[in-house]
Amino acid sequence: MKKQLIIVGIIFLLVAVGLSGCTSLSSEEKKFLGTWKTDNSFSFTIFTFVFKDNKECITNSDIIETGNWKVENNRLIITFKVDLGNGQINTYQDVYYYQFSNNNQNLKISPYESYIGLQTFYLTKT
Repeated sequence: MKKQLIIVGIIFLLVAVGLSGCTSLSSEEKKFLGTWKTDNSFSFTIFTFVFKDNKECITNSDIIETGNWKVENNRLIITFKVDLGNGQINTYQDVYYYQFSNNNQNLKISPYESYIGLQTFYLTKT
């Protein structure tokens, strides 16, 4: 009996340590999950944003870019990684104000608090 208790304790400890590396998403971050697309009413290019639960982000317009995303201080921050060749990777960040509407099915993101100007995206969850 004592041996079984030790084995169960070791298994519990291994599971706890294994799960400690998992990150959970906040309720606000969960709103972003999925695929979002623009229509072409504000631009000639259709943009697609894919937010995954492992914090990976993929954007697609004329080119495909990948990176990581997070919500911090009420801002959406996407850190992109660009392969420059020769083993060089460049990173840059886009920081957006964001606003959900229509029961979290529409998303407006913009680098401008006024949501007016270039790089303001009106997205619909698909």
